[in-house]
Amino acid sequence: MNRAALLAQAQRRGLDLRHVDGIFDTAGLERLYRGSRVLLNVHQTANHHTAEELRILPALQSGMIVVSEDVPLREELPYHAFVIWAAYEDLLDTVASVLANYAAEHARLFGDGRLAQVLARMERDNHEAVAVALRMLD
Repeated sequence: MNRAALLAQAQRRGLDLRHVDGIFDTAGLERLYRGSRVLLNVHQTANHHTAEELRILPALQSGMIVVSEDVPLREELPYHAFVIWAAYEDLLDTVASVLANYAAEHARLFGDGRLAQVLARMERDNHEAVAVALRMLD
């Protein structure tokens, strides 16, 4: 099943999901993320088995719950515990459950400050890695 079929199935089930495309500016993305509660991350094709960090990280930073199609090696992502992972065939059931229990799920994922600590550590590590790389150029 592809994204269009998944969206059609979601509509039949009464889930208010939309495919969003063509928003690339920071202000537009910030408005989208602030106005949304859940990001459903589906692979582009059956051959793409990667976590789409350019979608997932900004969504998490905006306080959105991320439900993502499962990926290999997900435990290697520093923020993996803050994403709700599901097999493709379980995505809509998972989203329905998250929406039905939104307040509890949001509190579980964001309520204790652990995500902010992980994101701060990632930023610090990235700055240090860039500093090391720049020193190597000198």
